[in-house]
Amino acid sequence: MENEEDKQSSKKVTFAQLDQLETDMALAVALQQQEREFMNLMMSESDSEEDGNGSATGEEDSFEMFDDDTAYVNLEELEEEDDSDYQDMEEDDVDPDELSYEDLIALGEIVGTENRGLPANEITHYLHPYEYKRQPNCKDVDQCVICQFEYEEEEPVVALGCQHAYHSECISKWLEMNKVCPICNIEVSSSQSVSDRIT
Repeated sequence: MENEEDKQSSKKVTFAQLDQLETDMALAVALQQQEREFMNLMMSESDSEEDGNGSATGEEDSFEMFDDDTAYVNLEELEEEDDSDYQDMEEDDVDPDELSYEDLIALGEIVGTENRGLPANEITHYLHPYEYKRQPNCKDVDQCVICQFEYEEEEPVVALGCQHAYHSECISKWLEMNKVCPICNIEVSSSQSVSDRIT
């Protein structure tokens, strides 16, 4: 009984595989025929160009190489599609607004990144350390705009030349990537340090 079931299941698999093989074979034959027709057409065009007879004779010769009209027409349609696809590719301008996230990541990897920050060894020259003290008349809650944590009373913070305060670790990481103040966008000058400007 089990033997019969095994034979039936193997027949089903074989039938499905046979059906797929037939489909694959038909596709392979069609592709080979198209390739043959294309090569014949290309050879006849190159022969007609070498002879200097013009394109009219080349077209007549290439038409005679095909067994039927449909194969010739199909090949000409394929050539026209290829030409139009090539022209479309030339005319297409890449619109970054239309790119997906993955496309933008790939583009970034190809283009690379520009380092707009300061070298790590120079950052400390532009930071002025002090202890945070809340102003009694100030209603605003003071917090580091980078990490969004509020400053504690007498917490050590640092200021840039523009007098904006930050946690030392936060602004150091920021300045390695971008050499401007995150609040006012004033560039941290490489010619003067904060200690020279703040008295």
